[in-house]
Amino acid sequence: RSLEDEEGGPKKRSAYTPSLTGKKYDDGAPAPAPAPAAAKNTSRRAPKEAPIVELVQIDKCIKNIMVSRIEKAGFVEMTQVLPSQFIDSLRSEAEEKLSNLNNRQKKAADGFIKISNALQAIVSKELAEKVSLALMGSDKIHDSMKHVFGKGGESSYEGFVVESLKLLATPPGSPPQLPHADDHCTSCLVGIVHLKDDQLRTRIAKYNNKKDYPTGITSTCDNCQRDEQLPDADYKRGVHLTTEKWYCGHCNKPARPYDFEKKLTLAFGELLENPDIADAHAGECPKANDGI
Repeated sequence: RSLEDEEGGPKKRSAYTPSLTGKKYDDGAPAPAPAPAAAKNTSRRAPKEAPIVELVQIDKCIKNIMVSRIEKAGFVEMTQVLPSQFIDSLRSEAEEKLSNLNNRQKKAADGFIKISNALQAIVSKELAEKVSLALMGSDKIHDSMKHVFGKGGESSYEGFVVESLKLLATPPGSPPQLPHADDHCTSCLVGIVHLKDDQLRTRIAKYNNKKDYPTGITSTCDNCQRDEQLPDADYKRGVHLTTEKWYCGHCNKPARPYDFEKKLTLAFGELLENPDIADAHAGECPKANDGI
C-alpha cells in the first residue's frame, strides 16, 4: 500500500471493476414495497455440510528463509515473528473465546465463528493495535513487502499496513479444508503465525509468479486515455497510486471486453478441480512464534 495515498498525495484515477453478474448496489432509490408474506414454513433447512476431503499423505517439503526467493517459493519462513508476550496474549485470548463458543451467556460479539472447516475470530482492538505495530516494525516483513511490491522506481511503496488480523482455530477431529486462496488480496502478503508448538505445517501449491491474476482495478492509459484493466504485474507495482505513466499496450486496437469472473475462475479454478494440488509442506515443523 502506498503511504502517498494516505497522506493525500496525487494519484491516478482508478476504480473497481463493476460486477458482471448483474448485481446492483444501493443507488439511493427508494426501496420497493415488500411482497405479501407467504404462509410460514415451520420446517428447518438442514445446513449444507462442507465436502469431505481425503488428503494424500505427502513428504515433500519446500524450504525458504531468503526474502529474495519469496516470489519463486511463494513464501518465506520466519522465526520469532512477534515479542513473546504477544504470542501469550493471543493464545490466551483464543482459548478464552473458544471456551465461550458454546456458552450463549458469555458469547462475545467478536467471538469465534465457523468458516469452512475451521473457526475464525477477530483479535480484540487493543491487542490488535499492539500486534500490528510489532509486525510493521519487522525488518523481514518490510523487506518482503518491498521485494514483492516495491519495484519500478517511482512506484516503490514506502511502507505497509496490517489488515484483517484474525485468530484461527481447528477443533479436534475437523476434516481438512479444501485448497483455497484469497482472490481479493492480490496486493497483499498473507501471514500465518503459530501460537503453539508442533502444529501441522501449511500445505502449499506450486506458486506461479508469472500468472496474470485478475486485479479488478482499472487505470487510465496515458496514450489512448481509455480506462483499461491493470495487469497483475503493474498492479503489484502500484502504478495506479503514483504519477508513473502507464500504457495499456493495445491503443490502436478496439477496446477489449473484460470478463472479470471468467478470468477469476481460470486463475483459481485449479484449486477446486484438483484437491491434491497442495502437494508440499511450507518449511520446517513450526514452533510457537514461527510463521510464513
